[in-house]
Amino acid sequence: MYRFAIIGLGNIARKFAADLKLVEGATLTSVASRSQERADAFAEEFHVRYAAGSYEKLFEGPHLHAVYIATPHVSHAELVKMCMDHDIPVICEKPMGINLTEVQELVGLARHKQVYLMEALWTRFLPSFQAAKRHIDAGAIGKVEGLRADFGFKMGPQTRERITKLELGGGALLDIGIYPVFLAQVMFGPPTTITAAARFSESGVDVDDTIVLEHEGGILATLHCTLLAKTKTEAVIYGSEGTLYWDELWYKQSDFTIKKDNSEEELRYVAKPRGFGYAHEAQAMVEDLRQGRTESPLWSLDDSLTLHTTLTKIRELIGLKYPME
Repeated sequence: MYRFAIIGLGNIARKFAADLKLVEGATLTSVASRSQERADAFAEEFHVRYAAGSYEKLFEGPHLHAVYIATPHVSHAELVKMCMDHDIPVICEKPMGINLTEVQELVGLARHKQVYLMEALWTRFLPSFQAAKRHIDAGAIGKVEGLRADFGFKMGPQTRERITKLELGGGALLDIGIYPVFLAQVMFGPPTTITAAARFSESGVDVDDTIVLEHEGGILATLHCTLLAKTKTEAVIYGSEGTLYWDELWYKQSDFTIKKDNSEEELRYVAKPRGFGYAHEAQAMVEDLRQGRTESPLWSLDDSLTLHTTLTKIRELIGLKYPME
């Protein structure tokens, strides 16, 4: 039984904790927050035996096999290093680091110490996403020609500070724009050319980004992320013989349809939800640890390096810089 801990006890941590109950061979043993009161409340709700009122005290508790990091972006690198110092495998919420330099340092450290590290791009592990990629790879839409994808929600008074504050690594790109960029990379590989434009809030975070990635063979990925509107958050991948249409919220456990050109023929995939969807990445980590792997074969450290190379270049193009850099 693999004993997990969670560092950072916000909304996504609650979902991960709930889904961990669905993972064969895993149990939530410890949680850590900067507040003892918050850690105690979380531990009581999820029946966790050890609650730490600081991140450092987590390692004074029961022995751990894995840590899930769910704090704001700006603290990810420091906490990954802390876990690596204790030789504990890590699954870190995206983005693993604020920029490519941070990610390169973390990857180098994990590989040097031979300790498991994975960036939690949970969409990659969803059965619905894997099924869509299998169909595309098998030629269901012919030669792939391009894709269009978006992700948008509207900021309001209750929007979390980690999204609205520049000093916390906030903004659209690293919080939600990472998903469309990830999709293009999984489908087409690294881009050869990047074009991007953005609009900024008064606080200096990017709130509306349009990105065009050109990939090998001239394939284009047209991507959009925004904090100014609740969009359908759809994705479309088109090819020489047909098109794959994801339903709304394509990055979740969503359905998709493949339609053939000049034909009534279509294939409809209906997802079978499993909790919130986070159990799949946790289960994949457990299987990797059982097999003695130090990286995920589905989302490797090289994949993270490629992704953050692209994200850092996009930031350079739009002029987005964080105070801690």
